[in-house]
Amino acid sequence: MPHKKNQHATPTQKGVTLFCQLMYTGKRHYLIDLAREMDCSKQTVMRMVEDIGRSYAVHVEKGKEGKRVWYRIRTPQSRPQTALSEEEINHLLLCREMVGHLLPEGLTQEVDKTIHKTAALLPNLDNRARAFESLAGAILKGSIDYTPQEQIITTLLNAIAGKDVCEIKYKGLRQSEEKLHYFAPLRIKPYREALYVSGWKVDTRPSTPEPIYEMHLPIHRFTAAEIVDKKHALTVEESRQYFGFPECEPFRVKVRLSRDAATYVKERRWSSDQTVTDLDDGRCELEFTAQSETEVLSWVLSFGANAEVMEPAGLRGQVMEELRSTLRLYSNQTDNCQLIE
Repeated sequence: MPHKKNQHATPTQKGVTLFCQLMYTGKRHYLIDLAREMDCSKQTVMRMVEDIGRSYAVHVEKGKEGKRVWYRIRTPQSRPQTALSEEEINHLLLCREMVGHLLPEGLTQEVDKTIHKTAALLPNLDNRARAFESLAGAILKGSIDYTPQEQIITTLLNAIAGKDVCEIKYKGLRQSEEKLHYFAPLRIKPYREALYVSGWKVDTRPSTPEPIYEMHLPIHRFTAAEIVDKKHALTVEESRQYFGFPECEPFRVKVRLSRDAATYVKERRWSSDQTVTDLDDGRCELEFTAQSETEVLSWVLSFGANAEVMEPAGLRGQVMEELRSTLRLYSNQTDNCQLIE
């Protein structure tokens, strides 16, 4: 049985956490998401919602969006008296410092201003300096300057919030000309020092745009984005976390790793359904689900002789062919150097 996220969380603590989420956000919280976040069954969440409705002077709204059940407590007309502590403000700053390098300069400045405004909620204003102490940073590896795409990112964020369709112009990596799409953006996601937007290419001819196929696009390759007068009814589907950027249907991978690589691999999560089997000689076998053959290939090759693909056979063959091509490349360079000498 897997370990709970918080083995010491009591039912009372979970109930209070659920109440705070519903009370202070005012947004819809889906039952499946709450069950995952609380690390409990959907039946337990439903029971806690019923307890909140009976115990507090609030009305918990319940609804359905498709097959997904949601709950919400509307924001009360009289605002609750709340205050932030310097530690809480510092946690906001921590998040900004860790991901701020991915944002355009203008959005970074807006985030900074927002965090600075929260100082007004400190019960003791003398603690402002402590609240803004820097505790973290980012180590960059091939980051992208998104300042030229600032307006595009703002448009996409507004479209996601409003469930609007966008007319986008996008130029692929090996394309000579940009293409126009009608696109329903659903989420902006960071991946490998870059920002991507996930959503659906849609047919805008029906009164409610219909999905054609899913798209995951790097934002730095957008040349334009404009909201059109079309609303969509698409929602984000809950999915498991798989290895790599979504490029193909998920498939299982089995890799055998040396003693040196085993420690590194076992410290990390490669997919939500991974399994690790320790071998008697200190090696281990990692099985996980991937959705990008290209990225699995690069990942395995990065370990050199410390990783061996066991399954699938096709991927194992790709690794062998890539190693042969690399060996030929370096053999040719060696021969040329000898001729020069």
